[in-house]
Amino acid sequence: IAAAHHDTKDLLSAVQSTLVQRHFALVTGFDAHVKPFIEFVTYFGEPLTYYGGTEGSHPEHPAIHRVHYDPQASSRGELHAMDGPLDLHSAQSLRDPRPGYFCMLMVHPGWQDQAFGDNGESVLASWSKAFDLLQARDLAEYQRTREVLLAPVPFPDGIARPLAYRLEHAESESDLGVRLKYDLLDHLLAQGGKSPAFRTVMALQDAA
Repeated sequence: IAAAHHDTKDLLSAVQSTLVQRHFALVTGFDAHVKPFIEFVTYFGEPLTYYGGTEGSHPEHPAIHRVHYDPQASSRGELHAMDGPLDLHSAQSLRDPRPGYFCMLMVHPGWQDQAFGDNGESVLASWSKAFDLLQARDLAEYQRTREVLLAPVPFPDGIARPLAYRLEHAESESDLGVRLKYDLLDHLLAQGGKSPAFRTVMALQDAA
């Protein structure tokens, strides 16, 4: 959807229609400034501040979490400022309930001379397709995997949460929400790496 070809009302209508049909929408040429961005996403609900604190938050609005390489911040271990790939994860994974919508705005494309997935771009994975693939590979194993996914798993913050949860308007049995924190696998590995949850996260990452 080209933002330049729509006024705000028409753009909003086009995005809403696409979300209903495909569950995601790509808008090109959107104004890369805070005020119009926040005004637009507010049509879908109240923008939420980042639960991880102010680290990485935009100075003009706390609901915007900036991802930008910064050598000094990276050396301090600040995730939003690091270079290199980020492991498979679902955004705002510790929120309960998780937001109904997520929005990302690319302000600067950065380098573009690397292979797909290595230019800083976001690569989206379909959880339902991952579950369908696991089911097709081995039905009995998938049923065991599903039980582990829906059972509480210890997260790095010490709270046990289900990895997957049922959606209010699920379109199939495979249409589950997923709360996968980027460092959950490392956390489970540090605990020995022998739990069913560790094997389940490995299988889910492989399928996605």
